[in-house]
Amino acid sequence: MTTKEYENLVVLKGPKELENWKFSLRIKARKKGVWDIIRGTQLLPNDSDTSSEANTLRTKMSVAADLIVQTISPSLIPHIREFPDDPYKMYKRLLEVNSHGFEDVSDTWTRFNSLKLRSNETGIEFIGRFRELRSELIALNDKPSDTLSISVLLSALPDVNPKTNNETDWKSFKVQMKRDIQGDDLVYVERQVLREYSHQNPDGDTTFFDPGEEALAAARRGTRAGGGNAPHVPASDPLAHFVRPHLVCNLCGGLGHFRSQCPSELFNEPSGNGRTAAVATFVAQEEDYSGQGVAF
Repeated sequence: MTTKEYENLVVLKGPKELENWKFSLRIKARKKGVWDIIRGTQLLPNDSDTSSEANTLRTKMSVAADLIVQTISPSLIPHIREFPDDPYKMYKRLLEVNSHGFEDVSDTWTRFNSLKLRSNETGIEFIGRFRELRSELIALNDKPSDTLSISVLLSALPDVNPKTNNETDWKSFKVQMKRDIQGDDLVYVERQVLREYSHQNPDGDTTFFDPGEEALAAARRGTRAGGGNAPHVPASDPLAHFVRPHLVCNLCGGLGHFRSQCPSELFNEPSGNGRTAAVATFVAQEEDYSGQGVAF
């Protein structure tokens, strides 16, 4: 935009400017021939289309995106950063955010980003608060990405366990999660936080369910965790000798064993020789499984 074009520019800062901004943007966008792109009625080109018409349209899309960015407050930029090449989605998101009340959205984001684990709450309560705030943002049509949500969740954890004053408990856990191959899975990270809380507070939050331990217990009983029959695993089963508290199975999410040692595999193996071979593999393993990391 030239200096002259900045004159009489309506800048969207919140709901109060929304209607005037929509009117001003429509006038300026029509003048530049990009209003159909912004309002979503223009068919966009495929990524593989290299025709001159497609390239011309891409240029117009860039002009439309620049027009939107130049007419909103910097505080609104984070809401549209995920759509750098789609002016229509930018416009739609800005309407959604400001129609619900920017103050509400801003306040919810502040509470979400400042989330902290309280010394007097259980792990279940903490994850509940996290999910509630995330749900509020989704209801406001401003859903945080899984990556951002995981970052907020881990940042909410203290470096020092307030109940034990142990400086390595949560700090080590956060380092481990950042290296975890499944560390980009929000549900998985939530489960790991609950499990770690339960581990650090054995006399507190006892409601956590460990599917790995349940699967092993069910196998020894000769039943499935969810009912029905399952192969019997004696108490002296070699699985019990591979207990490593820091290991996390990436199949069942249980603690203390690798995927190749996972009791839940017994429920998925075919009957007969296939299952026998799987159990025999457990017996044959002689490696030292004392290293850090995800358990395969």
